[in-house]
Amino acid sequence: MRRGGLRIEAVADDGHGAVRVLWHNRYPSFLKAAQTDRLVALYGAPAASSGGGMCLENPETEFFDPG
Repeated sequence: MRRGGLRIEAVADDGHGAVRVLWHNRYPSFLKAAQTDRLVALYGAPAASSGGGMCLENPETEFFDPG
């Protein structure tokens, strides 16, 4: 990974189902934003992950304030 980049894994759940999400080469400011109580919109094509599940790799991500 390039200098300063992080690999971040999370589980996104909309109340109907959950999917593993993986971001590569992100900076600490992205991790800090992801750890807040903000809502997030994810857009990307699901891919098969090792272990037989599905995941989103490097989806387009937009954070929203609740309300």
